[in-house]
Amino acid sequence: MEGYQFAHVEVYSVKGSPRRGDGNGAKKKNGDRAWTADEVIDEAERIEAASLHVKRGGESLEIIPGEVASVSALRAAHAQAACVKTPAKRRDKSGKTVNGKRKLRNDSASLYTCVVSLPVRTDDVLRDPEERENSMKILRASMQHEKERIEALGGQMMMGIVHRDEEFLHAHFYALDSIRARVDHLHAGRSAKNESVSKNRNRLGKSDANKVGNAAYCAAMRVWQDDFHEAVFHDAGLLRLGPRHERLSRSEYIMSKRSASERARDHERQKQIQTDRKQIMKAQKTVLEGSRELAEIRQEEGKVIATMKAGVSKKTQDADRLLAHAERSRQSAEELRIANEALARSLKDREKTAIQREQKADALIATIEGLVDGELVVENVVGSPTICRGQNADRKRANSLLRRISPAASSATRLGARIAKRLARLQERSRKSGLAAAREEITAARDAMSSTVGMALQVGAIARRFASMLSPKDGARMLAEIDGVLRRTASQKNQSEARSREIGLGSGGGSNDSREG
Repeated sequence: MEGYQFAHVEVYSVKGSPRRGDGNGAKKKNGDRAWTADEVIDEAERIEAASLHVKRGGESLEIIPGEVASVSALRAAHAQAACVKTPAKRRDKSGKTVNGKRKLRNDSASLYTCVVSLPVRTDDVLRDPEERENSMKILRASMQHEKERIEALGGQMMMGIVHRDEEFLHAHFYALDSIRARVDHLHAGRSAKNESVSKNRNRLGKSDANKVGNAAYCAAMRVWQDDFHEAVFHDAGLLRLGPRHERLSRSEYIMSKRSASERARDHERQKQIQTDRKQIMKAQKTVLEGSRELAEIRQEEGKVIATMKAGVSKKTQDADRLLAHAERSRQSAEELRIANEALARSLKDREKTAIQREQKADALIATIEGLVDGELVVENVVGSPTICRGQNADRKRANSLLRRISPAASSATRLGARIAKRLARLQERSRKSGLAAAREEITAARDAMSSTVGMALQVGAIARRFASMLSPKDGARMLAEIDGVLRRTASQKNQSEARSREIGLGSGGGSNDSREG
């Protein structure tokens, strides 16, 4: 970019000028049009009635956000700032000066603006994306420079607007002071003049003090332009002053522009070289740090791998122990299953044996009862003894006794045969030997019966123990049957002793039988 810088500042009020009327032709003291703050904002927004000097259509403006990001927000912020009441002295009704507050006068400056124009044509910027990016970079740097200066003075940089609908690309920056309302202190020249006039008015008089203030105004604006050039435009390749001010010929001016532009390009290249160098150094530092981190990572990786190997080994050992424990548990479970099956078989065998013993005892008792009562008799059928119903027996009772004998018929038959033989011999001896021999036989029969009863009681005791291992229902049923058998056996014993007493044998060994019962 070649050329010289252009930057201009101005302040505006709500009314525009103390002598402004209702028309739009009001002038300031210097003859310029007295624009109001709202008219300036309308012109920035490109409202048609306020911007008749520009062509319509195309891309007209671009906003650079600051405190706000839209023209309507800027207008509202200015209206609010212009209504701020500031401290002021006033006279009361008695004429005494007192401290108070009052709203800013309509003709006092309340909007600060700065215009920065670049020596590049808008059409060239719109055609060349690189030129557009470079121009926007300079304009954003200009706004940042003004923002820092204004914020240091207590103001706020509200926003920037870039216009692309005029011949040269330019931007407007807008600032306010929401605390003091007035913005004269943000204008470098006005601030210097006001300070100078206030200092010299009493000493020099109003007219001379105003002349000194104008000189201070110009000096301050030169400093402002110098600062702008040093901060922004020098690096952009723009000259501080134009050819007329420097008294340069055209060739000298072109040479100066080229020199400044080349100097800016050299400066940009140097900045890029410095940036690249910093990036290279940063990359080298990153590589070194990465190498150290990689070494640390590899070291940690080795530790982790060793830890993992140790953990895998420990887990393998734990798994082997778990497998061995599981195998032992499986073997123990198998052994327990076999033992449970053996116990079940043993219990089943015991139950069967107990039932058989119970049935045998009951059959023997029934045999004794039937033979003694005469309900049953022993007959030889084809040379084999058989227990049958007696001729004079009660059919119902005899059949009940035979059903009780059937589960152990062979044992009952053998016992019945022995008892029948003894009874037969007893009858024979009674006929032959008389009553004494009969008493001896009956006593022997009674002893045999007592022995049988004792055996039945032992079998009953065994059956009781077995019944305790059965379910409550089956155990109760078995105990009831055992008690019935024992009662019947005791009854038959008592009947036998009664018959013995009737024939004069006495109780004999009854006391022993009673104790056994």
